Order: sequence, then structure tokens, then C-alpha cells
Amino acid sequence: MWVFLRVPVRVIAWPTSLIAGWFGASHVVAAWIAYPDCPELGAIASVLSRRYIPTRCGPWLALDRWLEPRS
Repeated sequence: MWVFLRVPVRVIAWPTSLIAGWFGASHVVAAWIAYPDCPELGAIASVLSRRYIPTRCGPWLALDRWLEPRS
């Protein structure tokens, strides 16, 4: 698809890999420190600042509810 738009794959691959790496690293850190809030926003910041930084998962809350299995 990107070939038809004449966009080099490297232009798309770098930002995509950085975003995926951030999501992965933040979830690993959140699991390591048992971070209860939104890991993408506050887990790494809490570790670097050595204090708990509360965050809200407003935009992600609807997606989480949709992804949770129905019980």
C-alpha cells in the first residue's frame, strides 16, 4: 500500500517501531512496579521521578471495556 503512495517504508517503520517499543516498555515497567493506572502515561515517569504519578485512562477506558471478555 505504501508503495502506491510513494512513501518510503523507513518513514513509516521508525515511528511505528518507536510507538510499539514505548507501549511494550511501559507495560513491562507497569507490571514490575504494580502500577495501577494507565501504564502508557505514568509508569515510566513514576520510576524516573521515584514517586507515584497518578494518571487517568480516559481515552483507553472505552477500549479496555470493549476488549474485556464478557462474563
